[in-house]
Amino acid sequence: MKFITTIAAFATFAATQAHAFVDLGKISTSIRVSSEKPASLNRSNCSQLLNRYSQQLNSYAAEDFRRDDLKRDGHKIIENLWKSRLKIRSSMIEMSREGVIAPSCVSALRNVFRTFRYFEEYVGLHLLEKQAWKNPSATPVFSGGFPSLVLSPSIKKVELRSGDVLVSYGMAYGSAAIAHVGEDSGTFSHMAIVHVDTDGSTYTIEAHPEFGVKVAPIEKYLSDEKGRSGLFRHRDANLAKLASKRIFDITSKADWSGHAIPYDFTMNLKDHSKLFCTEVVSYAFELAASELKRSMTLPPYPTKIAMKNPYILDAFGIKTRVAFAPSDIDVDPQFEMLAEWRDVARTRLMHQQQAALQSEFKWMDTLNYNYRSSVETKATARLLYITRHMPLFDGFVKNMVPEALSDETLEAVVQVYFVSDVLRDQLSQLDDYYERTYGTLMTASQTLEGAEVARVWDRDGYLAYKRWEKYGRAQGEPSPPGHQWHFVLRSESERID
Repeated sequence: MKFITTIAAFATFAATQAHAFVDLGKISTSIRVSSEKPASLNRSNCSQLLNRYSQQLNSYAAEDFRRDDLKRDGHKIIENLWKSRLKIRSSMIEMSREGVIAPSCVSALRNVFRTFRYFEEYVGLHLLEKQAWKNPSATPVFSGGFPSLVLSPSIKKVELRSGDVLVSYGMAYGSAAIAHVGEDSGTFSHMAIVHVDTDGSTYTIEAHPEFGVKVAPIEKYLSDEKGRSGLFRHRDANLAKLASKRIFDITSKADWSGHAIPYDFTMNLKDHSKLFCTEVVSYAFELAASELKRSMTLPPYPTKIAMKNPYILDAFGIKTRVAFAPSDIDVDPQFEMLAEWRDVARTRLMHQQQAALQSEFKWMDTLNYNYRSSVETKATARLLYITRHMPLFDGFVKNMVPEALSDETLEAVVQVYFVSDVLRDQLSQLDDYYERTYGTLMTASQTLEGAEVARVWDRDGYLAYKRWEKYGRAQGEPSPPGHQWHFVLRSESERID
């Protein structure tokens, strides 16, 4: 059975479950009015109130919206949700002045920021022409106006200062993986710190798996085909400026010596001989705080690594179970959120990637799925390992494949990329069918449901093929069509005895 048949059945069933059309403009206005009431969010009602916001928005399906309504009210909806996020962060800062925020409240904050951010992007997609999310061209970070770029009322435009922290979500599956290894899924996968030199030149200092910690002109960050980026600023300008200067000097010295600080795949915040992306920022502020004889904890609310199945963590050598994830800055009251930018047309690719990885990791933890070695994944990993050591590919493979990765880790990377790419394509087919049939794209919850539909379809196709391979081939039966990725990711129980 072709996957498109399964798509039609899934979409038809979903449509029969839909209720009256939802006025998202009215709902977002209600959320904003509620969030702006004095002391509306406090320590006693934090998790209950914020979870209600998240659950309400996540309960909606594509069939609940009319595209014309989203186009008409889109700017208002995006502004309402953005302003609500700013107000909730202000309330978070007030709560932090009374002491440590309860874990349940921190979790609710993460969820509501992720949900509001998603719906801002979701509505933005419906302001574009249909199918505009398919193969769009990349645009520079912080370019364009509203609704691609949203600003805090405290600034009129993006002007970077020393010590500013930039977070982003890239367009590779590695970005999606980083965002989803935590107990609460995040929406950022990378972090960098800004340094403005005495002559006005602006740089980022950031760690990349491919080449370690580097200083780079800001233009490289802005043109690096990101899907989403945020600007955060520490409330102590002197501390932030000193932090950027110290890490700039350390990184430049190491680079000039020909021995760049290596990337830390283990994500160990205590050992600074190697640094991962967020550790560059935490180490910078640690140095500055020590020099100024101040106490500082960064991040105050770290991410707990929640994967029960250790395959991915072991493949990359990640030993820690508490880490500084890029999205942790969302719940850090020491920083002000000044701006957020998204390449609206390309956000759909991010949403599909996020759903793919989130689903794969869930199946690993709940259905005992594991990535499995195959002739194809072994051959691809070996080819990458060989070519990255060849001068001919110095500007290509070496810039994509970290030198430090072993054959085994490379194969894990290949496995994740392969399954995720096929699954994302299946989700894209679902989105395409929805938009052509109903005029709207799947919501986040529906995208996850779609991934489950794809899993069952692919599993059934895989089992049919294995059954044919064991019994039907000898009988001259034709090979059944079907599975695309189950030979790489599946449960041990999914076999023909």
